[in-house]
Amino acid sequence: MQRRVPSLAFGAVALVAAGALAVGVAGGCGANGSGGEHGAADDGGRASDSTVADSAPSADASRPADASPPADTGPGSDGSLDGGSDHAAKFPVKNVIFFVKENRTFDNYFGKFPGANGATSGRLCDGGTVPLAPLLDRISPDISHAWEAALTAYNDGGMNCFDRITPAKHPDGTPLSYQVADPADIPNYYQLAKTFVLADNFFSSLHGPSFPNHLYTIAAQSGGVEDNPAGAKADAAPTPKVAACNSVTSCPDPGEAGLEPEDVPSLPQKKGVWGCDADPKERVAVLDQEGEVVEIYPCLDILTLGDVLTEAGVSWKMYAPTAGVDDAGFQGSAGYIWTVYDAIRHMRDSEAWKEHIVPTEQFAIDARAGNLPSVSWISTPSVVSEHPSASTCTGENWTVSLLQALSAGPQWSTSAMFLTWDDFGGFYDHVAPQQIDAYGLGFRVPLIVISPYAKSGTIDHTKAEFSSVLRFIEADFDLPSLTDRDKNAVDMTQDFDWTQSPVALPQMQQRTTTPAGDAGCQTY
Repeated sequence: MQRRVPSLAFGAVALVAAGALAVGVAGGCGANGSGGEHGAADDGGRASDSTVADSAPSADASRPADASPPADTGPGSDGSLDGGSDHAAKFPVKNVIFFVKENRTFDNYFGKFPGANGATSGRLCDGGTVPLAPLLDRISPDISHAWEAALTAYNDGGMNCFDRITPAKHPDGTPLSYQVADPADIPNYYQLAKTFVLADNFFSSLHGPSFPNHLYTIAAQSGGVEDNPAGAKADAAPTPKVAACNSVTSCPDPGEAGLEPEDVPSLPQKKGVWGCDADPKERVAVLDQEGEVVEIYPCLDILTLGDVLTEAGVSWKMYAPTAGVDDAGFQGSAGYIWTVYDAIRHMRDSEAWKEHIVPTEQFAIDARAGNLPSVSWISTPSVVSEHPSASTCTGENWTVSLLQALSAGPQWSTSAMFLTWDDFGGFYDHVAPQQIDAYGLGFRVPLIVISPYAKSGTIDHTKAEFSSVLRFIEADFDLPSLTDRDKNAVDMTQDFDWTQSPVALPQMQQRTTTPAGDAGCQTY
């Protein structure tokens, strides 16, 4: 099946496979666009002070685009780290936290933020414009944000066809995708953005939805995946099985994708499981080496940052929802679909799964006790994810509770949290992402950098993406790159001042109602 691809008019680079510790895609990061009614900014949306300038490496536009995916290369002996190297943190940040929430664009949450490159009106596919409607706390139906929907909205860089991806309307009659938050809708996020660093030129890694973008947050590639698993298919051919892994570094058929581990029982759900314990007839779309879309079982075997951290002796955990719970949220999975290490065979089918993947609730316990590892990922239960139809107010409250636990513990002084959202969720954004390869970049998403060392009150205009957070971790702990995505990404150190007086977490109050009087904001 041939695949629809974005125009590469904004710059393109080739995909390459370069060994176990450098497998993936080459390129820099996105480009500014222009759009309606930017808040209090000049020079194309740049604030005149308290900002960080654009300093990301540029893509090599002279290199041809190649539709081949990164090679699925599992951990092995090639490119091994020097066991004698010192991988202690070289920055004052000794505890890095990559916190990934769900389904928001920059304009959707921060289109009104003073000095940022935001928009309060949006372009339509017929050439018209509409004011962005007030943000709804709970949004239904979920707006399509699959690969095809993203390319439709993108419209070869026009950023004007978000009205074509859903027929649903806001109560005021505006297409449902066109919404913007008022500061009162997300007061604590605004407070965090004012206190620390807000990035307004930060992009998701790939056009489309959660599953491939979450893979980028751990691997700086998606293993060729471009969409979410589509659910169990009754007519799917039998899934090839593979024998059990002996350990995290010793699995049969290393690097081979689409195999079902014999010793990992499939969960009973027919949807809501996106990994190596999915229904045997579950399938996900992957771009193969010939540029064709094929459907495989959603169990990959690519190298991840967790592998590199383990080999270097750097502690890490993913705090994430566990299987077997249905919270009536998105896909009835309680957020287990976003526990992305479930899709990495050598992790899911080895001792690493129990050692490194722990319940989300453990984060607050570890943070208060000072037991956080050097590197943490946080993935969210669906009820607090802010993924429609979950409450934004409830999700913000939960975020606040985790930050307050971190601030109350002894590791606040050595921490940096990168708080972001995984994909565009179908919401409008006016900035066209640069197309650096066959996968993306995807649309802008918010990023707040929260740390005692974060440059207080700064808006960062530097072009960056999810792989940039991995690059920060690699720079801090002297680790090699995973792919050319993280190798060429800006390392986010522009957001820190190691000599400043430490910045404290601001006072924040959890809410029980929204500005519109909607009750039911759960507190934590």
